[in-house]
Amino acid sequence: MGYDYTVYKGSKDGSIKNQVLVRVTHSGVCFTVVHYRLTDMALGHGGAGVGSFASHAVWPELFLFKVPDAIMNEDSAPLMCGVGIIGVGGLGHLAIQFAVKMGCQVVVFSGSDTKKDEAKKLGATGFYATKGVKELKVPQKLDNLIVTTSSQPNWNLYINLLNPGATTSPLTVQSSIVSARQIHRDMLDFAAFHGIKPVNMSYPLTKDGIEDCLKTLEDGRMRYRGVLVTQ
Repeated sequence: MGYDYTVYKGSKDGSIKNQVLVRVTHSGVCFTVVHYRLTDMALGHGGAGVGSFASHAVWPELFLFKVPDAIMNEDSAPLMCGVGIIGVGGLGHLAIQFAVKMGCQVVVFSGSDTKKDEAKKLGATGFYATKGVKELKVPQKLDNLIVTTSSQPNWNLYINLLNPGATTSPLTVQSSIVSARQIHRDMLDFAAFHGIKPVNMSYPLTKDGIEDCLKTLEDGRMRYRGVLVTQ
């Protein structure tokens, strides 16, 4: 059983800061963790309660988000990261679902055909393998191109697929930023209403569990989000 505690702290301007102790139940794992693995810092940034590679964490109340009752904790943790559509991985498989529920015609680009069937099941109307391809052709020009791969794509393949004035959003590890609090709330409500859920592989939130999860991620075997579960 978990307990929530409210802590009131002072500050330089004299105002009282309201902080909350939250018990972490699940933590999402993405390649950001791999990049920071060799640094002397707490790992993880997508937690439910919050966190995230920890048993508990203290955070300002304003930066906490209530998870809708329709979303289970193990599904909410991976939703605390960003989304995109070039690449069918931890971000891309969520991007497909969000875009489909927004009424978009979704075209997916991936290195090979290995994830084609899964992308179609998630709602993609088109799928194109890009490895070794010198030119891509799609039936309809694109208004938005969202990148989720950990490395930059070959932009020459995609420029001619875009409508004039199209928006390109590279949500790679190097360029993604944290959204405003209201956008997080809207995202959770939208996911709950439309039943959007990540495809997860679960591991115990222990030293061995974290190492096993990271190895699966680095080996390219994760389908599609790793989630660490407190024991």
